[in-house]
Amino acid sequence: MLLLATMLNGVAALAICLAGARYCTASVPMDYHARIFEADGLTLSPATTLVLRTFYRGLGALFLATGLAVAWLTVSVWQTDHIGTRSVLFAVGAGPAVVLAVLPRLVEQHTGVRTPWRLSAAVAGLLGLAFLIGVLGAS
Repeated sequence: MLLLATMLNGVAALAICLAGARYCTASVPMDYHARIFEADGLTLSPATTLVLRTFYRGLGALFLATGLAVAWLTVSVWQTDHIGTRSVLFAVGAGPAVVLAVLPRLVEQHTGVRTPWRLSAAVAGLLGLAFLIGVLGAS
């Protein structure tokens, strides 16, 4: 059971890091943001584009840090199988993932433009499943 939980956490960590790499390297604005701005008739000034680029890179760095933290905590859980470490792993990964699933989903519902909330929901689901498997497997 611990191996399965570790694999699920590892996949989640990889997905978080890949999302981070995307935001660190993405063109500004991203496709779905551009569609939202376009639908509202907005044209981005160079200064606004710079602000968005800063937000993208900052968000990407936070994703990378979170993914690395999830990976490190996954290794720690593998070594100790401690419920406290497992709980922190779940909170560090799933907390932001839930927020990044709910808020973009609301944007999608409001604008009709497809947003990447599904990836965040999948990451939260993987981490939740890994947590439950780990806790039940340790009992």
